[in-house]
This record gives sequence, structure tokens and C-alpha cells, in this order.
Amino acid sequence: MIEMPSTLPAGETTFAVVNTGVVVHGFEVEGQGIERAIERIDPGASDALTVTLRPGTYTIHCPVENHRGEGMEAQLRVIR
Repeated sequence: MIEMPSTLPAGETTFAVVNTGVVVHGFEVEGQGIERAIERIDPGASDALTVTLRPGTYTIHCPVENHRGEGMEAQLRVIR
């Protein structure tokens, strides 16, 4: 499960990601010409990803194996 706001303001944003699970996960932001990821976050570990978001819709998901297909995905709306 990805827990985060569904709406954010445009501009530079840092996603602080904590893996509270028991298996490896990742974190990816896709949309509006951006595709940036943290490929691996070990259980109990954390990492951060800074991106500049323009207004529009983005997909946030876990890029590890089939985690996205198992529901580890969220939509993010960026507003002015």
C-alpha cells in the first residue's frame, strides 16, 4: 500500500519513502514527461526522491516485480 496525499501543489517536491514492509519495495513517479524511481528500498529502510512536478496527473507505484499489478499504485494530481 502507498500512503500519501492524492493532491500536491506544483513545484519541487521531495518524497520521503519508508518501507514498513517485510520485502523489498521501490518508489516510482511517472507522468508529465517524468519517470524517476528509487529502484530498491530494503525492509525497514528509507530513501528520498526529489522531483519538480508540473500541474497534471501522475502515477506513483512500486517498480519491484509485480507489485504494481498487485495494487501498489496511486494517482497523484498536481495543481498550480
